[in-house]
Amino acid sequence: MDKKFTGMAVNGEGGGLVLVQAERTGLKWAVKKMAASGLDGGFREAVREAAGPSGIRPDAISLSIPDTLAKTAILDFESLPAKTSEADRVIRWKAASTMYLRPEECAIDYQLLSTGERVKVLAIAVKREIITGYEDALTGAGFTVRRVGIHSLNILNLFSEYIKGVEDFSFITCEGGRFSVLIFKGGALDFYRAKDITGREQELGRELAASFTFYLSAHKNVHMDRVYFLSGDTGLGEFLADAAGTEAERLKPETVLTVE
Repeated sequence: MDKKFTGMAVNGEGGGLVLVQAERTGLKWAVKKMAASGLDGGFREAVREAAGPSGIRPDAISLSIPDTLAKTAILDFESLPAKTSEADRVIRWKAASTMYLRPEECAIDYQLLSTGERVKVLAIAVKREIITGYEDALTGAGFTVRRVGIHSLNILNLFSEYIKGVEDFSFITCEGGRFSVLIFKGGALDFYRAKDITGREQELGRELAASFTFYLSAHKNVHMDRVYFLSGDTGLGEFLADAAGTEAERLKPETVLTVE
């Protein structure tokens, strides 16, 4: 993992964006510079407003976007071709067909989750027009887009050292009318769901409970060691513990971040 990091997180329509520059110190990231901007004037203007006063020089940047702007699927294969280029073609074809997308209209990235008796692959697809819009605005401000990822996986990566050693767990994020549920079995992602419930926050509990009910009813012998959740609602832990049938622990940003 790089010791220095420049990143931007976009919260989507009605939200804003945050531009940060950080350095890793041990297991924590120290935020050196940070600026935020609303999106009322559009993404391009928001980038200018954030980059100007932040003092962050144009650099290679990692962009994090809401899970709900992407389509995600866990693909299952009996096997994959030994030749990398052929395996790549098979994965991208199945990802596009599973998510009902035209390959030419979307950017698809993927990650191998397991290579045991069966091969599982996490595939993420985003419409090219969305990626192009972000890249054009950032390039116009002098930045080079290094990678584009979704919030839930980026946040999980941030806490990866903290939860290291736990293999059967769920990871929940709830923010701004959106939520994501990731369930891991044997250290590999086995279930993923994200949804936007903006304006219908009262449905959050029902939707989270439905996610666990769906997964646990299909995996009756699975027991999660813990539920980790990141949310401003400190009272969510008791509900999640009951829904998942295990302990729930609220993750705190200050565990992995310091602001200078």
